[in-house]
Amino acid sequence: MENPYQAPAYDEPEYDDVVSPERDLSQVPFYRVGLLKFVCLSLLTCGFYELYWFERQFRHQGAHNREPIFPIFRAVFSFFYVQDLVLRLERARRRELGIQSTNLRSFAALYMGLVLMCRGGLHIMYFLLGDYAVAAGFAAGLFTFMPLLRVQHEINRVLAHTHPQQAKNRLPKLWELAAAAVGVALLWYLGYYPITRLIELWLSDVR
Repeated sequence: MENPYQAPAYDEPEYDDVVSPERDLSQVPFYRVGLLKFVCLSLLTCGFYELYWFERQFRHQGAHNREPIFPIFRAVFSFFYVQDLVLRLERARRRELGIQSTNLRSFAALYMGLVLMCRGGLHIMYFLLGDYAVAAGFAAGLFTFMPLLRVQHEINRVLAHTHPQQAKNRLPKLWELAAAAVGVALLWYLGYYPITRLIELWLSDVR
């Protein structure tokens, strides 16, 4: 005989059984991606994955906080908005993990410095440095994503605490593989001359 006073049993459903974060961004405040995948796609797409990464982060923030955030605009002008993203992450980290440190702001400043130097300054100084500036600027510009790795690492920590059942997004999707293939072709087309020229100049100096 059933006990009429017993509380009804309730099996808590899996997170993905409720609403997939890909369909409802408001449930997840940040975009989660595996660090190795982030590195590979950033390199293979010549840095264009950074634009997608910033767009995803701000789109999640806009949906989660219900604010008109214009993610595409912020992704294109990420140089001016990376500090805002980091401040949002520090608030979430302080609230969810109890971490009071503000060290992530230095990584945002480092990203801004790398972008300014690698994608602007060295090319402007072409007349002073010659081929070294173009070659070094192109090669170094592929690694402007490096400070963002720490930011993504902290995002993954926060989401692992707040959404432990969310997929870790470590494997590339089909369109990401296609974008990587296009990026490799673009890298070969645009980067062959400056990189090989830099090697030639270095070898000539050694001799």
